Amino acid sequence: MTSSAQSTRAGGFTLLELMVTLVLMGVVLGAGIGAITSFDPSRHAARGVVMNTLRQARNEAIAFGAAARVEFDPGASTMRSIGFRVAGTWRFEGGDVAGSAGLPATVHGLEDGRVHQDGFIGDALDLARGAPRARVEIDLTGDPIHTLRRGFRVSFAVRPEPGGAEGMLLDYGGVLGIEAVRGGAIDVRLATSGTDEYGRAREGERIRLLSPAGVLRGGRWAQVELRYDRERVSLHVNGVAVAERLDTRPVWQSDGRLTIGGGRRAFQGRIDDLVLSVVRVEQAVPMPGSTLLTASEPFDVRFDETGQLDAMHHAGPVVIGLEFGDGRQESVEVMPAGTIL
Repeated sequence: MTSSAQSTRAGGFTLLELMVTLVLMGVVLGAGIGAITSFDPSRHAARGVVMNTLRQARNEAIAFGAAARVEFDPGASTMRSIGFRVAGTWRFEGGDVAGSAGLPATVHGLEDGRVHQDGFIGDALDLARGAPRARVEIDLTGDPIHTLRRGFRVSFAVRPEPGGAEGMLLDYGGVLGIEAVRGGAIDVRLATSGTDEYGRAREGERIRLLSPAGVLRGGRWAQVELRYDRERVSLHVNGVAVAERLDTRPVWQSDGRLTIGGGRRAFQGRIDDLVLSVVRVEQAVPMPGSTLLTASEPFDVRFDETGQLDAMHHAGPVVIGLEFGDGRQESVEVMPAGTIL
C-alpha cells in the first residue's frame, strides 16, 4: 500500500505543482507574444535600406578613389546615391586606341609606330612621332553614360619631351580642353550650360583653371587629374591640387568626341593611362513602409575618396533620424571614419 502510493506520486504532479507550471508558462508566453508584437518588419527594413545605401556609396568612393554621396529628401521621404562610374580606360598597349570598351577610334597624322614602349604603364601614345595636329579621335556617342553634365573625373599620365612642350593634350567635344602651355603650366577650359533671355539652353561661361608654371617638366612623367562634382572644379598634378574653383553649374553638352592631341600646336610628348569617369545618379529610393526622415530640410552625407566623411562638409558624425508609423524613432549614425552604425 505504501509502495503503491509512493509510485503514484513519483509518476505524476500534485495540484500545486501543476498550478505553478501553468503560471510560469503564462509568463513565458506573455513575454514572447509581447516581443513578437513589438517587432515591426518595416522598421527593421527601413533602417537596413538606409545603412545599405550609405555603405554602397562609401564602398564606391573607396573602389573608384572618388567622392560619393547620398542625398536625403525628407519631403518626399526618399534617398538617392550619387557616385562615379568608370566610362572608359585607354592604356595604348600595342598601339590599341579603342580602349577597354572597344569604342570606335580613328588615328590622324601618327606613324604606324605611334606608341613608345617606355610608357607610364607599359606602352604609351607618342604624339611626338606624329605630324602637326596629330591626334586620336574616339567616338563616345554610342553610350549615353558618356556625359559630363552631372560631373566627371578625367586622369592621365603625361611626359613632355626634354626641353619642354606645349600643345593640346585632350579635348572632349569642344566642351573640355586641357592644354600644356608655356613654362610647363596646364590650362583647363570647361564650358558650362546657361540659358538665353527666352529660357532656352545655350552654352554659358567657360570655367578656366591655370596651374602654376613648372608642374610639367620635360623628360618626366606627371599624373594629371581634373575633377568636377557640381560643387568645385579642381586640377591635380601628382596628387596635389594646383588650381581650384567653386562652381555648381552643369557642363554644356558635348558632341561626344574625345580627342587626344590635335589642336593648333602638336604636343611633343607621350600620354598614357587615360581614365574617364562620370557621375552616376541612381533613381530615388523610397523609404519602406510609413517611415519618415525626422529632418525638416534636404541634406546629404558625403564621403571622400578614402571612404571617410568629407571633413569639408561634416564637422563630426552625421545622424540620420527615422520616425516610424507608431511614433517611435531610431537613428543611423555615420562616424567620421565612415563607419555606419
